[in-house]
Amino acid sequence: LDENIDEIHTLITAFTGAAAVNVGGVTIHTTFGISTQTNSLNDHLSSDKLNSYRCKLHCLKLLFVDEGSLIQASLWGAMHSRLTQIMGIQSNTVIFGNVAIIAIGDFYQCSPVASSSIHSSLLWCNHFEYIELKINERQKINLSFSQMLNRIRKLKKSENISNEDRDMLEKSHQRYLSQEYD
Repeated sequence: LDENIDEIHTLITAFTGAAAVNVGGVTIHTTFGISTQTNSLNDHLSSDKLNSYRCKLHCLKLLFVDEGSLIQASLWGAMHSRLTQIMGIQSNTVIFGNVAIIAIGDFYQCSPVASSSIHSSLLWCNHFEYIELKINERQKINLSFSQMLNRIRKLKKSENISNEDRDMLEKSHQRYLSQEYD
């Protein structure tokens, strides 16, 4: 197999810089030249800039997007537009430039601060399948703590944490604070 190692087939992105570093990726905004202020495409890509994106991403087949819960509908739309532009797709029936996307994140965790979430995007509603992972690998040893975390993450804004769960959190926090570090 004579493959060019410079061709990018899979790309890992994240909404924030910290998350991008943690997953060994790049921010969505940097990857696609999307304004962080408006989550929209920068005014106009020069032909040189567009060719640069095309040279870099023309073989892209799979895009991982971490922190999916933080992505605003407008950013999702901008990603679709940019990938369609980069891949040279003219059809209205092809989404995201025909690149497969896996959005990862805890959708109970956080919503976008200033705008509507990814769930309000027709691109999301009409073209993505939701798969929920059921086993929490980080907390599988302490089942009661894991169950408490799940109860808290599923609370509605109008609901309060139970006294029992609050006590468990406080005890865990005290144990954490009492640990000695080298």
